[in-house]
Amino acid sequence: MGSSRASASEIREVQRGYTRVDGGRVGAGVGADGVSTSRPKWLWGWLGLYWLLTILMLILVGVYISNSGGLQWKNVFSPVRMFNFHPLFQTLGFLTIIGHSVLIYRVFPDANIWVLQWTHALLNLFGYILMIIGVYSAGWSKDAQAQGERRTAHHFVSVHSWVGLVVLILIAIQWLAGFFGLLWPGVHGARRVAVRGVHIFSGNIIFLLGCATVLIGIDQLKPTSTMNTMALTVAAYALLGGYLLSTDVFYRGRMYRHPDARGQMEDENAPLASTTVRYT
Repeated sequence: MGSSRASASEIREVQRGYTRVDGGRVGAGVGADGVSTSRPKWLWGWLGLYWLLTILMLILVGVYISNSGGLQWKNVFSPVRMFNFHPLFQTLGFLTIIGHSVLIYRVFPDANIWVLQWTHALLNLFGYILMIIGVYSAGWSKDAQAQGERRTAHHFVSVHSWVGLVVLILIAIQWLAGFFGLLWPGVHGARRVAVRGVHIFSGNIIFLLGCATVLIGIDQLKPTSTMNTMALTVAAYALLGGYLLSTDVFYRGRMYRHPDARGQMEDENAPLASTTVRYT
């Protein structure tokens, strides 16, 4: 890592857009100590594989839905068509949208931080809404099927439903904590840095737990080559996503305050108390 002296206005410019005061882009050059600050080029290879796994999951869930009668909203004569919205919206909402939202800081390292944060928040919210609709479709389908068989429907009795409910609650808490702890005006300094650290860690855990929930749900379906392939694809997707999220070398460049040797992480919206900038 290298350090340089800069004016307060120059530091604010760096904080707003993550442009380096030496005219380069964060993560795209060489530091003052001669150490490269660019990300590994093979990151794009991993991301390409991640996107291919996403496309494969969407194709497989489409094949499953086609083989199960297709989609139809609230058809009491064919509840399975309503149920099919459940795997569709969980795949779209969680695996695709939320699964890519958590990686935007890796994909766009030089973008404006506020644009990234709001994009991350809105994508997560949209994905969460799709997940809620998917849960509703499964519940409605079970009620319709029980009514047709003249019996009482029992909800949230499987491991999949229990763990899935936990994931939904954790995502809601995670989103609210991120909004009020990171996006809310006036939140900065050590408090914001602490919230961000917890937010990143808990987000990684929720992502892996959500993928595990999908695998549990697949196990409850009738075994077919399509669903078995889907399970292997989701497992690979979870492992690769967890790797990309946990490897710091892929994370976007950050600035650090350097008032001493501790190297405390700098908050991009914190009041400036030092004119020394350190890059990673």
